[in-house]
Amino acid sequence: DFSNLQSAIDTAADGDILLVRGGSYAGPGFPLQAPMTIDGKSLTIQEDVGPPAVLLTSGLVVRNIGAGQRVVVRGITVSCNVELVVEDCAGVVWFEDVIVSGQCTPFESVTSTLIDHCDQVIFNRCNLIGGSPFAFAETTSNSVHATQSKVHLYDTLVTGGESNGPVPSAYGMRMDGGLLMASGSTIRGGGTANQIPCGGAGLWLASGFPKAYLLDTTVTGGEGGCGLAP
Repeated sequence: DFSNLQSAIDTAADGDILLVRGGSYAGPGFPLQAPMTIDGKSLTIQEDVGPPAVLLTSGLVVRNIGAGQRVVVRGITVSCNVELVVEDCAGVVWFEDVIVSGQCTPFESVTSTLIDHCDQVIFNRCNLIGGSPFAFAETTSNSVHATQSKVHLYDTLVTGGESNGPVPSAYGMRMDGGLLMASGSTIRGGGTANQIPCGGAGLWLASGFPKAYLLDTTVTGGEGGCGLAP
């Protein structure tokens, strides 16, 4: 048994399963905690049975998962400025019943979920939410930004953060290269508190010729925004 979740992750052998009791967990460091990090090993992290919920308050990073390796994160809520980062993974990274709840900062706009150069990132029954703005702050929180990655959404809700203006509201999901496959999901841009200047795009197919295949999936812009950005 461990009281420190990062220590449990570091000690776990490749392929282990970690059952996490309910409560709030932060990574090492003070006063600014580092995110929890899974680096280069197969691992399953899941909530133990029963309330309270498991909350990661300093974010989660999954990186360097090799071909043939697999990371599963199940039943956990992640809440921080940049909450979830998945990078340089050739193996499967699977999130199930996970909530990523964005938190804006008063100083800069952020993105809640960053996926960079990954072969297979799967979200099943997840809720990926951009952050709400601070009062009078000209910032917002985009929900998902994937770069040169293959992303799968199943029964998942992706929502961009709202804006107080004058900055535009956040997009729901941006793809730079790579592939998106979505089934039974909803992707929507953030709205605005005062309708100035406009709502965010639902799905933005940006640079690098990304492809998107949508089955029984709804894509909508935030109030005043567009569903599918050019």
